[in-house]
Amino acid sequence: MDVSNLTLPPDLADFLRVKMSTGEYGSEGEVVREALTFLRERDQARAVRLKELRGEIQIGLDQLERGDSRPFDANEIKAEVRRRLASADGV
Repeated sequence: MDVSNLTLPPDLADFLRVKMSTGEYGSEGEVVREALTFLRERDQARAVRLKELRGEIQIGLDQLERGDSRPFDANEIKAEVRRRLASADGV
C-alpha cells in the first residue's frame, strides 16, 4: 500500500518530520509503519483487558445470582484503601 498521498494535519506532519530528522527512520513509511504497529498493539491490549473485565463482571453477576453478596459500604472501602496506602508508605 502506498501512503505517499497521505495527508496529515500540520501537527502530525511536524511530528513526522522531527522523527525523520533524528535519523532513526529511513523513510516516512517507516515512521507510519511503526506508529500503526503501536496502534495495533494498543488495540490488542485493550481487547484483552476488555475480555478480562467482562469475565470479572460475569463472576460478580454469578455471585449476585447465588446470593453471595453484601451491601456496598463506601466507608469500609475507603478505610481499606487508606490502610493499604499506609502500609505501602511504610515499606
